[in-house]
Amino acid sequence: MHLYREELSKLAGHERISYVFRKAFTVGATLAYGNKTKRLTRELHQLEVARANRRGLRLYRREPLTGALRAFEVFMSNHHPNWSSEESAWKVLWNGEVKFHHIRAKDSGDMLTAKNVVELGRTIAERLGSASGSPAPQGMAVSADPIAK
Repeated sequence: MHLYREELSKLAGHERISYVFRKAFTVGATLAYGNKTKRLTRELHQLEVARANRRGLRLYRREPLTGALRAFEVFMSNHHPNWSSEESAWKVLWNGEVKFHHIRAKDSGDMLTAKNVVELGRTIAERLGSASGSPAPQGMAVSADPIAK
């Protein structure tokens, strides 16, 4: 009930009425069908996770990186909706130069699929070689078909 009360306190008057009816319907349906509490349980878990995330964000204090970093590089998809604002956010973490690499992919998960991971791996290998002052590994023979056995 505490979670519902917290959600309700954030809504305007007309939204509150709709919210109460929706919740009453959900709880009523759950009680009427007895063992079908999955939907209500899932919603309660989602509310708890959202509340924990907000609490974590409120308490988190970001501190800039310090030390003898040779390179600070970020690998992100080239389809990121807010890549320019995200680049600014990364630059806050480090006073030195931050390099950004845009990999052909829809999102960070797509960067790790078979069709995109080869490009990502090559880019990382090149950058590691550059950061360490040694050339990128030459023995990185990758077949055209990354799933080939």
